[in-house]
Amino acid sequence: MMSRPFPLLVCLAPALFSLGGLIGGRLDGVCHAVEPAATAAVNSASAPLLRMTFVEPVPGQPAVPAIEIDQAGAVRISPDGRQVFEAPALSRAEMARLFDDLVRTHRILELDSRRLQFQLDDASRSSGLSAQIPGAASTLVELSWDGRAYRVECPAVGLLSRRFPQIDDLQRLAAVQGRLQNLVAVSQVGGFPAAETLAREGTAQLRQDDPRAVPLTSRDLSMVRTLPDGSQFIQFYRESRPQPTIVTLTRFPDAGRRVSVFNGASEVR
Repeated sequence: MMSRPFPLLVCLAPALFSLGGLIGGRLDGVCHAVEPAATAAVNSASAPLLRMTFVEPVPGQPAVPAIEIDQAGAVRISPDGRQVFEAPALSRAEMARLFDDLVRTHRILELDSRRLQFQLDDASRSSGLSAQIPGAASTLVELSWDGRAYRVECPAVGLLSRRFPQIDDLQRLAAVQGRLQNLVAVSQVGGFPAAETLAREGTAQLRQDDPRAVPLTSRDLSMVRTLPDGSQFIQFYRESRPQPTIVTLTRFPDAGRRVSVFNGASEVR
């Protein structure tokens, strides 16, 4: 079984935060179903507004959402797909930034599961590269918007988006996945202020090798893994040329932090 994928303030209209308005609604259906467009939703103030689930290809295995957000900004995360944690709530400004990214920048409402599969099959035939990744989890994103429920699902989004960079819809879904994975990681370290503190520490180390390096921010936080002893492995990731920039911090329960900077697969420090 493939493990869960790793990586990766413009306010909307005031109606965004109206319970009966633009974001009111219920996310319906079974998590592993694939549907091409919008389905009718019934308003429910307590239902999730947005959720992302990594659906493993194992019959009968429960699909626990990696992240759920309700209309009030309450956040629940499950980094391992088993335990669910209450995370720091999102402010109205953070909610606005999130939905501006998803709806306006990445145009999530235009994504269609069946069209994505057709595009993958077509790209696979023309390139000779397989679009079938055995054991890969599917990314399922569900969103209640303007009184309707939207859902899009695609397998192995991270790997296939690198294999088929020409598929624009796939790149946008990968960006949506990365944005929500970033939010999970930010929640794991205690919220945006804590993430920005870690980003400053990573930037200080990065600038020992490149004094002009662009500062890291909480948006570059891509992954957090908590170890059995309570240590945390924290990764910042940024696309760059010729190699991506990767900065890792390891936090220990009773000691300080260790920071490493990587250039691609080669450790620099």
